[in-house]
Amino acid sequence: MSPASPAPVSPDTCPHELRPGTTVCLRCRREARRASRARLRRTLARLVAVAVVLGGISALVVRFRPRPGETTLVATGALPVDSAADSSAAQGAGAITTAARVREAGGQVGTTSGGEVDAAAAATPSPSRSDSVARSEGARTSVTGPASIIPEGRTELGEGVFAVRQGGTVTVTFDTPSTRTRRRDKFERVLRETLPRVFGAVGDSALHRNQISDLLGDLDLVTEIAPRGLRLSIPDGRTLAIWPGTRPGRDGPLVVSYRAILH
Repeated sequence: MSPASPAPVSPDTCPHELRPGTTVCLRCRREARRASRARLRRTLARLVAVAVVLGGISALVVRFRPRPGETTLVATGALPVDSAADSSAAQGAGAITTAARVREAGGQVGTTSGGEVDAAAAATPSPSRSDSVARSEGARTSVTGPASIIPEGRTELGEGVFAVRQGGTVTVTFDTPSTRTRRRDKFERVLRETLPRVFGAVGDSALHRNQISDLLGDLDLVTEIAPRGLRLSIPDGRTLAIWPGTRPGRDGPLVVSYRAILH
């Protein structure tokens, strides 16, 4: 792409010495051409800078976009039926339950080889759709939402405390004078303050379901609890595993972080 030819400079405005009869100064034309090319380079540089900024913004948006598995996870009181064999077993269990109800009512129920209830079972009143929906809602636990509510990377929690998420592992660091500790009760307080902010409803459920003071017991936080970790059960059957992290201190090792994984 070549710049447009500059307009000829009249002899009256030309600073160079022109010979008699010369109407166009080649030096002026050369300088005008150089100036035009410089303006073109500056314009291209601005366009490249704008493109780089827009590309960086697009990369950040893609990086921090919520994943589908983190927005659709809803834990229930029963494990999901994922395979055809589990589905068949669930249907068979339903048929047996229906037959037992009819026998309690004084009726006779037979089943075919496929596990289907015959016409005698059909006389048993079936629950209404609203009752089924109510039982389904009742089976749900308080654990709703993704395993961790913080994005990948570092998240500041305030007052020098921060969390770093790498995949399914979250590390919370609290290496400040008011939070690092060797005491069990102080570590329990840190867990109660940070778990709900990192795991949301999962953290709340784990704290309500488990007595952390009983799990800690009389064990030493640094030498006994840190190597073996803690296991907090959740109503949906999962377990929140926590390992305290230590660093050397003036009077011995100090607990300054913990690593948590939801199994």
